[in-house]
Parts: sequence; C-alpha cells; structure tokens
Amino acid sequence: TGRVKKAHFAFIVHKITSKLVGWKINLLSRVGIITLAKSVLAAVPTYTMQNLWLPEGTYGKIDSYIRGF
Repeated sequence: TGRVKKAHFAFIVHKITSKLVGWKINLLSRVGIITLAKSVLAAVPTYTMQNLWLPEGTYGKIDSYIRGF
C-alpha cells in the first residue's frame, strides 16, 4: 500500500551486483561479456516487472550496471 519507492526494490539491484562480482571478466571475450550481461542481468527484474512498475531510478540504476559491466 502507498507509494512505490526505490527502497522497495533494493533487493533486485543487490541481486544484479552480486552476480557481477562473481563473474570473471578477463575469462570472457568482449562478445561473451555483452551477451552475458544482456541476457542474464536483464532477466533478473522480469518477474517483478510483470506485477509492479519499477521506479525510474531503480530501472536506471539496473541499466547503468549492465552498461558499466
């Protein structure tokens, strides 16, 4: 109930950052890194987004992590 805030979706951002830490960038080619980031990291918030709208700040932070990887 009430307004949806970025803090409610911090667990999604935490999942993405924990996945990034575990991956070894130097073991993958440039194409492999891009494919991995787009397919796996973009799929993490999909279930939540089916039911709720994510705030712009949360989605922007997820997108920036994917682009930064």
